[in-house]
Order: sequence, then structure tokens, then C-alpha cells
Amino acid sequence: MSKEKLNKTEKRKTADQIIHKHILWAVGSGAIPFPIVDFLGVSAIQLDMLHQLCRLYEIDYDANQGKNIVASLAGGSLARLGASALKAIPIIGSFLGVVSMSALSGATTYAIGQVFISNFEDGVGLFEINLEKGEELFKDAYERGKEYVESMKKD
Repeated sequence: MSKEKLNKTEKRKTADQIIHKHILWAVGSGAIPFPIVDFLGVSAIQLDMLHQLCRLYEIDYDANQGKNIVASLAGGSLARLGASALKAIPIIGSFLGVVSMSALSGATTYAIGQVFISNFEDGVGLFEINLEKGEELFKDAYERGKEYVESMKKD
């Protein structure tokens, strides 16, 4: 990214690239065969994505606030933890856990990224994000995220 100011279209394109890259990492991290390690890896990837989006949109980044918002939005983390825990079941659990954790991780990362882009493009910073509105945006984006990850698998 150059030092020049990006116009809105360029900024959105860059944001989409940041999200796409982090989805790939999240899907890969979701495939880690060790329960909980995969979950922590995906969480770190999502926070890195948030940090990069904040930098792009010139939003002050606060790691603690970021963790709180990501955890709040990904309330479905229980589903990711469940998928992660499946890996502890010998043989079949590992396979099912890897497949479901990877898909959930990618879709969740997509949705979180979309929520932040929506807020940042509206000029809303980390401390001003309305979590109720964010959760609604997240639900819609999560469904699109599942389709996005599925299309990535085909490519």
C-alpha cells in the first residue's frame, strides 16, 4: 500500500484482499489437528485481520477492544470450539473436526471482516461500533461467508 491516500474503491479492494488472505489462513488453521490450538490460531488470525483493516482505514487499533468485539461477534465461537473438540475423538472425530472447523473458521473470518469494513466505511471506529447492529450484520455476512468458503474450495 502506497503512502498516497487510496480512494474508496481502492480501499475496498485492498480490504477485500486482506480478508481473503486471512480467510485462507483461518481455513488452514482450522485444519490443525489439535483441539483448542486451532481455535486460538484462528482467533489470532482474525485479530491480525482487524489490525490490518484498522491500519487501512486509519482507525485507531486497540487490541483489547478488538478482542472484545471479535469475541462478541463470533458468539458462534461455541460452534468452533465444538468443532475443535470433535478432533479429540479418535479417527472419525479428527476428520469431522478438521472439515467443520475449517469451514466455520473461514466463514466466521469473512463475516467479521465484513462487519468491520461496513463500520469503517461509515466512519465508525472500534470504540463506537454498535454490537447489536454488528451482530445482525455478522449473521448475514456469515451466510455469505459459508458460500464464499465453499466457492474457494471449488477453485
